[in-house]
Amino acid sequence: MNSTALRATLSWLALTLSCAPASEAEPGASRPRGSVLLVTLGATRPDALTPYGAPQKVTPHLAKLAQQSLVFWNALSVAPVSAPAHASMMTGLFPPRHTVRDDLAGSLPAAADTLAELAAEAGHETAAFLGSTVFDESSGFGQGFDLYDLPARSLLDPNPGRAERRAGEVLDRAVAWLEARPDAGRPFFAWIQFSDPNLPYAPAPEHMGRTPGNPYSAEVAACDDALGRILAALPPSVSVLVLADHGEAFGEKDERAHGFFTNSTTLRIPLLLKLGSGSGPGRSDALAGSVDVYPTVLELLGVEAPLDVDGFSLLKANPDRGLYFESYKGFLSFGWSPLVGWVDADGKYVHSSEPAFFAGSDKNDVDERIASSRDQVPAYVAKLMEVLAKPRLKTDGVVLELPDPFEADHLPSPRSGLAELNELIEASLLLENGKVDQAQALYARHASANPRSREAREGFALTLIHQGDHAAAVPVLERLLEEAPLRAHLWYLLGISLIELERMEPGAQALEQALLLDSNHVQALGALVFARTQLGDSQGAETLKEKIRALGQRGRS
Repeated sequence: MNSTALRATLSWLALTLSCAPASEAEPGASRPRGSVLLVTLGATRPDALTPYGAPQKVTPHLAKLAQQSLVFWNALSVAPVSAPAHASMMTGLFPPRHTVRDDLAGSLPAAADTLAELAAEAGHETAAFLGSTVFDESSGFGQGFDLYDLPARSLLDPNPGRAERRAGEVLDRAVAWLEARPDAGRPFFAWIQFSDPNLPYAPAPEHMGRTPGNPYSAEVAACDDALGRILAALPPSVSVLVLADHGEAFGEKDERAHGFFTNSTTLRIPLLLKLGSGSGPGRSDALAGSVDVYPTVLELLGVEAPLDVDGFSLLKANPDRGLYFESYKGFLSFGWSPLVGWVDADGKYVHSSEPAFFAGSDKNDVDERIASSRDQVPAYVAKLMEVLAKPRLKTDGVVLELPDPFEADHLPSPRSGLAELNELIEASLLLENGKVDQAQALYARHASANPRSREAREGFALTLIHQGDHAAAVPVLERLLEEAPLRAHLWYLLGISLIELERMEPGAQALEQALLLDSNHVQALGALVFARTQLGDSQGAETLKEKIRALGQRGRS
């Protein structure tokens, strides 16, 4: 069989299926039940927003909100990666405890007592409106939501396994829900998530005109416009919490995007809290974090928070607190030493095979002082070991296996791998632009130089698939899946390669494995339609087609 048949089937399917600190409540005292809107911005640096120094025209609605809010100037994410950061917001736990360590690699365990679950148990209405399928049903983030509104997924999506929608579309759904609530007096917890400021940037012309030559700022402006619409529709009694999942580097410290390092450029986040009571506007320089969302929102909802959480309510002063942060992305992609760290008022310690320490006044990680801070480091190491020793959420099924960061010091430091990272970014751009042979040469060289590099080997497999050499791609993908069995997209690639080799049954099994990890991976569904048809299972193929139709209409009714 030649590959034309599979491509033709997929094309046909695509076309036809288309604040002043609050005082502690007295023990046993009832808590007021309020409503809370949580808004999370993808990859948004503080200095991209007007309250933190950007021009007024970029985010005028956030500027107005800031005048009514407590604006935190020293807020940090727990990780420069979206899923772990959001998991900490929803559970109040640091990543080693909630177990979500990377995007699209495992799910938030059912054992989590999420914000939405506790709010729903207390009688609040719950709803979520998402801009990215990183948070699709298989991610576990939907626990407790009465309404969980996600982007449509299409066979024509250029980024298989993921889909996004613009902030304006997300808000259309959110505003419609808000206006149609049958019991407007019932308190609610709602979560709105914007993905626009993530690569690749594709702003609408009206937003690009506001920030000429800066598509990133234009994407941020689109989020602000959408936010303005929901703020205008909200009753003033609703508390609003706005923050980013992480920042963006733009070449600072030689990092081009985010995820692989724990520099201030990607850990620092904007955080604004408007209280429904109307009290508490101003500026706070207190250390705050994404892990603090959980206890803060629960307090505003009038819901008792579990005792064993890592975050602190932003409504109370916590001068002696510290924050854990991490990035395992370099380990997972390149086999580098993991990055874990602790930050407090006295400094920031980053542990890896090349550790670093920065004094408390050094908010931009400029003056590294590891040699002169030997007496301070043990206290930070002790804090890290304390976090790592705490109980974790019980997980079901296959779990992402990660090394203890203190037992991985023999691995190369992320800093030493900058050249490797940047060259593989170039390779991915070459592949996107159809320069397959050039991309393959780069991927092959790095796979040979660093056998631990899953990034290089996956890229190499992709070039083989583009060239039609599926027989060569299969063993590369099989080896990758031995190391990374939770990657739905790798199972999808293996499935289509096996199908191209006319190995229909094992190909179908690989696609089914992809769907166990991401039940709505629409490209895997489309390829499985083809495999099932070839295997004579017409009824199974029709069932899959119905699911593809439903995914294409999701978020549009």
